[in-house]
Amino acid sequence: TQINNNYTVGALLQQQALTGQRLEEVLTIVGVPQSLWQIDAGLTQVQNETSPTITTTALSYAQALQQTEDGLLFVDPSGNLNFLNRATVFDTSRCTTVHGILSDEGPNFVLCYDPSPQIVQDDLDLWNTIQAQRRNGILQTASDQTSINDYGSRILPGLTGLLQAFDSDALYLAQWLLLRFKQPHPRTLSVTVSSTFNNGAALPVLL
Repeated sequence: TQINNNYTVGALLQQQALTGQRLEEVLTIVGVPQSLWQIDAGLTQVQNETSPTITTTALSYAQALQQTEDGLLFVDPSGNLNFLNRATVFDTSRCTTVHGILSDEGPNFVLCYDPSPQIVQDDLDLWNTIQAQRRNGILQTASDQTSINDYGSRILPGLTGLLQAFDSDALYLAQWLLLRFKQPHPRTLSVTVSSTFNNGAALPVLL
């Protein structure tokens, strides 16, 4: 059994794989039981490892996979490690189902808010030039000139040493992030929701 286990561990990380599949390999190497993880396969191919990774921790490798995928990596309340691909928040029902609608009119709108909500245009996370580079790859750049003209040049730092297998995937990541961050986002700083409107119909959602 020990020989078989050593062989299995030694064979991991040697082939290209999707980000989630590689994360499962990392968790297998460090001995995390499969019962403690829920891992999406991922959407991005990562390169095989051609040199020892003994100086890399499992956590830092997992974080590199999350950044390469631009997915979600977190531990849920049950203590299970979760990894979601970057499209999850856009195409799965648990993320797209509407649980309540904020409105200043009713009674068909459950979450009726009081006057004067504070809503701003947030440009703190505005980036109109995105540079991404995979390990041993060529720097890829995506930019939006209209946003640069409107808000000045804002370059997102830190996307180097990524694990994509292909430069084209690094470029896709840059384009994906540019689409999300090239314009300011409306942010609600505060809003007061009535718990008494429509005979307290909002309470189940509020709680």
